[in-house]
Amino acid sequence: MVSMTGHRGEAFKQLQRETYDQLYSDLDFALHKVRHPYRRYFEHHIVSLALSGLENAKQLSCLDIGCGQGVTTYVLSKHFKSVVGVDFSRGAIRTARAFLKEMDVTNATTIVGDVDDLGLASGSVDVVHFKEFLHHTAEPVQALKNMRDISRLGRVLGAEVNGRSPIMNLFGRIARHERGLLESNRHSLENLALAAGFKETRIEEFGIHPYPFRIPILGDHRLGFTLPAVRAVETLLVKTPLRRHANYLVFDAS
Repeated sequence: MVSMTGHRGEAFKQLQRETYDQLYSDLDFALHKVRHPYRRYFEHHIVSLALSGLENAKQLSCLDIGCGQGVTTYVLSKHFKSVVGVDFSRGAIRTARAFLKEMDVTNATTIVGDVDDLGLASGSVDVVHFKEFLHHTAEPVQALKNMRDISRLGRVLGAEVNGRSPIMNLFGRIARHERGLLESNRHSLENLALAAGFKETRIEEFGIHPYPFRIPILGDHRLGFTLPAVRAVETLLVKTPLRRHANYLVFDAS
């Protein structure tokens, strides 16, 4: 098993690139993420949770690391003055550009780049954000150090998957490119942030419902009316010990 704190190797990195070149080439899938009631709520709410402790975001610039199809970049564009989405998958960036154009976004751009060598000066953006990214990196600690250095405020926000979630753990065992999430949990995330030089880290759990998965029955648009009930149940569950099994760990590190 690969380690969240060690070097996973170039073969691991190449697997990620090849996988997402293929997976993220579908513009319709990106549009699904903002059109389906449940998925739209997920994409917006998880970003709002990450930004809850950030003031004056509308005056700040943001770098969205591992932007994929540009959906999170789009959501961030509603919160920040400007956003740059970065991904090392050229296929993903092609889709992201088409998606942002489709959504009429004017304050966000995307570029092909690698967190290990972004070519950006220290402090070149105000804040760095990522979602579901760290467990895909070859060197998680170094990736966090690079992100902290690029941020003028030394602040990295976002969300990582929780390997203690039953559904995420199963996904990690089934999908070879997701093996890294098996060691992703609150404790490992705290240790990574500490090793990367962050002094303060806020982490909260989110997501009991399998929002990211295109499950046929749950994917029916007509079930959108059930969302308020699901949200109410989740709000209660994350206040109990069951929160350790939530799908995501939302964090704010500085």
